[in-house]
Amino acid sequence: MRIGINLLSISTGGAEIYVVNLIKNLALIDKENRYEVFISKEKRGQFDVEQHNFKFIELSSKLSIPYYRIIWEQFFLPIILKKDKIDVLFSSGNIDILFSPCKTVIAIQVIQPFAVPEMFPSKMRLYYLRAMIRLSSKMTDKIITVSKTTKNELIKYLNIPSSKIIPVYHGVDAHPNPLSKNEVKRKFGIKKNYILSISSVYKFKNYINLIRGFKILREKYNKNFQLVIVGKIIEKDYSLEMIRTIDELCLNYEVILIDGVPHNETYLLYSGANLYVFPSYCETFGMTQIEAMACGIPVVTSNISVMLEICGDAAVYFDPANPEDIADKMNHVLSDESVKNKLINNGLKRARDFSWEKSARDHLSVFEEVYRAGR
Repeated sequence: MRIGINLLSISTGGAEIYVVNLIKNLALIDKENRYEVFISKEKRGQFDVEQHNFKFIELSSKLSIPYYRIIWEQFFLPIILKKDKIDVLFSSGNIDILFSPCKTVIAIQVIQPFAVPEMFPSKMRLYYLRAMIRLSSKMTDKIITVSKTTKNELIKYLNIPSSKIIPVYHGVDAHPNPLSKNEVKRKFGIKKNYILSISSVYKFKNYINLIRGFKILREKYNKNFQLVIVGKIIEKDYSLEMIRTIDELCLNYEVILIDGVPHNETYLLYSGANLYVFPSYCETFGMTQIEAMACGIPVVTSNISVMLEICGDAAVYFDPANPEDIADKMNHVLSDESVKNKLINNGLKRARDFSWEKSARDHLSVFEEVYRAGR
């Protein structure tokens, strides 16, 4: 089987971590099928796979510009797929190749355009994603989602047959931390024990309510921690609103904003933290929560349905719209050693349920199913 993998839409954060680990583990488990990976030159360095059945087709960095990429994917990629006799094409970026000459599988990793459309700053991007995801979901042969919750939401919003959607969980890596907690603090300019949150900065990530909850934690519960928020700034206006909120609440020395760090360094931050908090209104998985659990850090997260699915009994949950509740749940874990230890133990156990190798095997199984159906 000749499998094409379209990675032209990957950017940063969880989407990039996903495909890097997927390719790495597909190479480990599959020496027989042939792979053609379509990727921009600037992203090629993220993949250290050098194997006889993997061919990386490096394309112009111009394709990182959405308009160029969309035109190339939809009108030029099909020509290459036909010429190279690709049997199945997998696209990781939510949208199918509409004129594909071969069978296709897509991963849908965003539900925000349907679940929280009011939080999209660009109406053009919102309408484009809604239209293209809707059309792609009808045209593709199979859809991979990263949780059962996302599958159910796609059925709800797009009326897709259940049999067409296959949930496949992400994995998690365990990275040893060679630094002590004090060394971690010095490295990142942190002065006190700290509460950590990691994710790219979008409005739906709900960081402002976390900051307000942190203020209540300090004043009402007298907890003297710093809050460290790590994430690449995607929505600049929301980032500026966060800074204004920090200033209004007089938290300039207590909240540290770090504009992204390499993924391998996030494990240093996890290991040095006293608590991990994730306040998002809308997600399809919960990768950073599982990473925190794997590092032995207690997790407090929003009570949206996907978090309940992914974290199970290894987290304490709060109402993301209520800063008082966020503060109360953070205080509950920080003040009760038995609760904290239970979360750590449950988290370590829960993290072991997520494997990148298993994720790769499940992806390959979907590719094989689609290939067999097309013969």
